[in-house]
Amino acid sequence: MSIGTYANMEVYNTYYQKGFIEGIAQKLITFGEATGNTLLLTNIASTGHYEYNAFFNRLTSLSNRRDISDTSTALTPVTLTQASNTGVKLNRYMTPVQMTEDAFKKIGKDPGEMVYDVGVMAGQDRIQEYINTTLTALANALANQSSTNYTSVCAASTTTMTATNLNTGLTLMGDRASDVRFLVMHSKVYHDLIAQAISDKIYEEAGRVVYGGVPGTFGRPVYVTDSDSLVTTDGTNTAYYTLGLTEGAAIVNQSEPDSVLVEKIGGYHNIMTRIQSEYAYNLKLKGFEWDTSNGGINPTTANVATGSNWDIVVTSYKNLPGIVIKSL
Repeated sequence: MSIGTYANMEVYNTYYQKGFIEGIAQKLITFGEATGNTLLLTNIASTGHYEYNAFFNRLTSLSNRRDISDTSTALTPVTLTQASNTGVKLNRYMTPVQMTEDAFKKIGKDPGEMVYDVGVMAGQDRIQEYINTTLTALANALANQSSTNYTSVCAASTTTMTATNLNTGLTLMGDRASDVRFLVMHSKVYHDLIAQAISDKIYEEAGRVVYGGVPGTFGRPVYVTDSDSLVTTDGTNTAYYTLGLTEGAAIVNQSEPDSVLVEKIGGYHNIMTRIQSEYAYNLKLKGFEWDTSNGGINPTTANVATGSNWDIVVTSYKNLPGIVIKSL
């Protein structure tokens, strides 16, 4: 008697992969060139729980006046020091999806269509999870540093986001404010900017908002998302994080190959098809290293969102991922 095995379902794996690739493609706009290369997605195999990359700390004051008449003063050499930009591996799984084959027969469909559709949804959900985890890490790591965190908006006369508050936040980067290439904000914050532009009748801005639909963001593109990663509360007030990011602010690296299981389940009144997968990726923030002692391996979302679990490894805060503005 011939008995079917998992190998009989290989065609469904193909359906899943096609759907997954399509789902990924639909969401990739939130990485790479569209973000000014501030959020990057890579695919490099990496073993272990952490990813270590050593680099030399930047030296300062290397150029000095030379006294052409001095022939006796010895110069004091300086030395190079290294730091490690450590990323952390996050292990994830896709919730198993299981349906009876009878359900598909009743609607004249093939189980392969379910596998394809689940693949699309899994691809979209994967990218969204990348984004949410990356944003919560960036927001809280930057908010934990006074030099990159503008929180005074919440105590100002105008506690919502305005063009002035946005500009003040950008000034945290000083002479390198132009390094901020990309903004990430909640839709509430985005519409606060629009409302302010219309209300204040900023020259050529109110009309542009009404007719063109784009608020003034000092020439920087904006990604608007209602991700919970940008929302915080003190128990009384709900506040919103707005991120101003520099190039290479965060890197999401798909560090392990996916494991995908598509199988038939028997032994019950109805034959069923089940889909399940697992994957892992590394998250790295510019100028920070993951605190392996406090944060540990395979951290929870709460641990990733704990700012003190991201330690500065650069000598200047201007070499961090950018700035964060907190508004109501």
